[in-house]
Amino acid sequence: MLRCTNMSQLMRSKKAISNTIFVGSVVALAVVCAIVGFVGYSTINNLQTENNSFKSQTISLQRSINDLQSSNNQLQSSYNQLQTNYQNLQSSYNQLQLSYDELNSSYSQLLGPPSVTITSVSFNSGSPNSIGIVLKNTGTKTATVATVKVNNVASETSQIIAPSSITILPGNVGTMTLNYAWDNGNVYKIDLFDNNNQIIGSTQQNAPGA
Repeated sequence: MLRCTNMSQLMRSKKAISNTIFVGSVVALAVVCAIVGFVGYSTINNLQTENNSFKSQTISLQRSINDLQSSNNQLQSSYNQLQTNYQNLQSSYNQLQLSYDELNSSYSQLLGPPSVTITSVSFNSGSPNSIGIVLKNTGTKTATVATVKVNNVASETSQIIAPSSITILPGNVGTMTLNYAWDNGNVYKIDLFDNNNQIIGSTQQNAPGA
């Protein structure tokens, strides 16, 4: 009878221990699950926060890109407008230049061709002989004497003592000296030409002597 009682107690103790171990295991498992769940939840929250931050940064970056694109478009538009303005100004300048050329041509036509009068001719003896001429601009525009011909022969630069060419304002007077071997009693025709080889003055004089 005692043995049966002991066995019964032993069985109850073993069962109690098993129940305790089971309860402990369940509690431990619950604790582990709770810890894992907390850690997982915290990790998910952190990831969600980082994801939201990344999205916010992405949106901000996109806005910056859009702003830069808008600024670039505005700059391009301003550049195009400046280019158009430049072309318009260039066209206006060309038109003004054309008008100026037309007015200048009309003004030159109104003024008429240059006109220079040889008011005095002197035949100077020396080694060699020379011819001095006094010129007066009797026209309404500036005249340049670029070439002098004596009896239809152009004097070379080396034959012109001073100056090689002369520019005279309207109403003004100038002088030129030609190194020319004239002969007594001969007739000499002196012609003046401008830079365009147009005759602007002429005279004919007899050298002194028989």
